[in-house]
Amino acid sequence: MNKPLLSICIPTYNRCEYLEKCLDSIVLQREFLDGEVEVVVSDNASTDNTQVVVGKYTAKYAQVKYFRNDTNILDYNFPLVLSRATGLYRKLINDTFYVLEGELEYLCDLIKEHKDKHTQLFFLNQNRKSISQELIECNNFDRFAEVACTWTTWNGSFGLWDFECENIENDTAGCDQKLWVCKKVYELVNKKENALVCNKRIFGYQPLIKPKDLTYGIYQVLYLNFSNILGEYIEKGVLSEKTFCNVRKEDVYIILTDALITSEINQKAAAYSENENLKQLIFNEVKKSYSWKEYYSYYKRRKVATIVKMHVKKALEFLHIWDIIVALHIRDR
Repeated sequence: MNKPLLSICIPTYNRCEYLEKCLDSIVLQREFLDGEVEVVVSDNASTDNTQVVVGKYTAKYAQVKYFRNDTNILDYNFPLVLSRATGLYRKLINDTFYVLEGELEYLCDLIKEHKDKHTQLFFLNQNRKSISQELIECNNFDRFAEVACTWTTWNGSFGLWDFECENIENDTAGCDQKLWVCKKVYELVNKKENALVCNKRIFGYQPLIKPKDLTYGIYQVLYLNFSNILGEYIEKGVLSEKTFCNVRKEDVYIILTDALITSEINQKAAAYSENENLKQLIFNEVKKSYSWKEYYSYYKRRKVATIVKMHVKKALEFLHIWDIIVALHIRDR
């Protein structure tokens, strides 16, 4: 059997409601049906219906493969799922994603274009307005760190080539810090002469069905642990102090502030650590390292914008439901 061009690697745990939509978005696209794409699911000993849900796909498609771990091995499941794939390029994605229509073709074309050079491909999935290009070439570590910024902490940004997966299940540095992808991508970019950052929306995010688990400590992981990993490259002489400070600032302003605002206005959206006072930690860091006046004004504007957006969304949902009720009433007259 020929090696698949692309392996979509999905670590999962107790998210069968999300996983079904994720798999549907893949198996209906032409590249999967033509055999260019395989799907590998590595189940972290789920106690819900994950095995049953995936079983519907493995029974129908030979390219869907299911593995179940005996116990929940947490972040060690990330290198493990990549080791279980067979594709030329192996793309890690979250089980809460779905692949947008036509984007498997985009991914496959990108892989074909860069398979001989083994370019380090990195996916922002953001359409960041501050970046005008769809593909950004980064010819050194400092430039990559500047463009990729805090998205290196996100599992869905990551992929690597088949030869880079030899014994990768034993390459677990960063798992205990809950930043295996972050540590690995920096390691790979530092070894290579070229990295390509894709500033294009490839995946969609499913609406929350149940709270996201952030009890691991979002400030500890996404600020302190992240800063420690990135800071290693200052010592190696490949990262400037200026870029390091800019990335940390964006981490505070975007990632941590969004988490704080979500916790304040929609407490059911995520479960946060009881050992972290996120607001106090962020505010203390700002007062120590940045302009408090500038940050607090930004924080208030972003909070108001988030609240307005939430109310607009609810209003649109209500109008949609009302339109359905009216249509049914007219039909039944």
